[in-house]
Amino acid sequence: NCWSPYLGLKTAQSVNMFANLRLEAGVSNHLIMKNTPKPFTYLDDIVEIESSTGGKSLKYYERDNVGMIYYEFLSRMSNNPELTVSYRRGGVYYEDMTSATLADEIESTLHPAWFRKWFHFKPVHLERPEPCH
Repeated sequence: NCWSPYLGLKTAQSVNMFANLRLEAGVSNHLIMKNTPKPFTYLDDIVEIESSTGGKSLKYYERDNVGMIYYEFLSRMSNNPELTVSYRRGGVYYEDMTSATLADEIESTLHPAWFRKWFHFKPVHLERPEPCH
């Protein structure tokens, strides 16, 4: 669990030296390890939620400069079929996406639901990488 963020597996509910460690989207605020090994790439893929309807679960992410790990986004979409979301990913804008329009991506990317319970990701503050203390 201590190495989870450094391996690229999760950022929340992990035990690491710094509570505000930032390793998403190729950014690191670690004082010593600027380039972590990260054999898993979950933390590299970020979405920025522009708008969402059908539930409150993504409203927090609609704020400016707060992103979400794409894997977490797909997991939330698969669990909430009533959501309709417009977002940016890798500079591309996607409008009015639902779990139905993302079904192939959800199927090919997500692990089974019991396995996903181990994956927890914090919101990604894109504009202000927090310094490690």
